[in-house]
Amino acid sequence: MADSDDPQRAPGLTVCTVSDGLDGVMRVAAFLARQDWQAVRTDLQFAGALEALQAPGDYDLILLAPQPGRGEPRLLQAVLEAGAARAPRQILLLPEGRSLPVAAMPGLGVLHGPPFAPVDPARLPGAPDPGPTPPANP
Repeated sequence: MADSDDPQRAPGLTVCTVSDGLDGVMRVAAFLARQDWQAVRTDLQFAGALEALQAPGDYDLILLAPQPGRGEPRLLQAVLEAGAARAPRQILLLPEGRSLPVAAMPGLGVLHGPPFAPVDPARLPGAPDPGPTPPANP
């Protein structure tokens, strides 16, 4: 069955990844390897992400994986703020045991790993609320 024929897949998802260092790249790869959806991807490094995210264009999802202990929390916060204007959903991929290095914001999910579990794109932070589940017919 083609990806576009499978209702469980989300073809056409546009994803921007922003990572720093080998550890960040490996976290993004570990996350994407576990997903059962297809995406068109743009890959950025933190050093150029702020400028790139201020250019025209939108994404469905931005994945961010900073290198632990390196980088500036202010840069991460600025990239998240620029990303919030470009995508309704952002996921910060952090190593196990690491705390959120910036203030929480709407549309931001935080996952620790690897390993990462599969994520349903319809249930990502910022996805439209599907509404209440209708009652089952007796």
